[in-house]
Amino acid sequence: MANGIPDIEDTAKEPERLYPAVAGYHLKTVRCPPPTDPPGPIKLLYCTCGLSKTQPWCDNSHEGTGFTPLEWLVPGTEVGPEHKPKGIYVPMCICKYSSRLPYCDGSHIHLPTKVEERIAACKQDHSLVEKLCTKCGFVPGKTA
Repeated sequence: MANGIPDIEDTAKEPERLYPAVAGYHLKTVRCPPPTDPPGPIKLLYCTCGLSKTQPWCDNSHEGTGFTPLEWLVPGTEVGPEHKPKGIYVPMCICKYSSRLPYCDGSHIHLPTKVEERIAACKQDHSLVEKLCTKCGFVPGKTA
């Protein structure tokens, strides 16, 4: 603040954090698909909202929630002389709270209590929520 006038940095707000639904308190080991013929990178859309019925992949259930899928370049499908085709297995995050999305970092282990507390403390009227309360991760008809 200079001369009593707020700087633009003082008035700018951080974007509001969106809390995804927890699709499950576990990881999912995924076998990466083999390279294509002709060789080329394979990109898949990882679900970030937690609502997809095809976890960990996006099925567009995020529409209207403010979430967007994460484009994931499948390891082992890169193109170039230094890249050899390989089938590998990777641990994918299903809880949606990993600090390394789309990969699991074990966050799901201590997550249930945190989610229950956040939902209980949420100020939103959950009776009006149709799909997902992004303030806390509440999903109608689903228990934490």
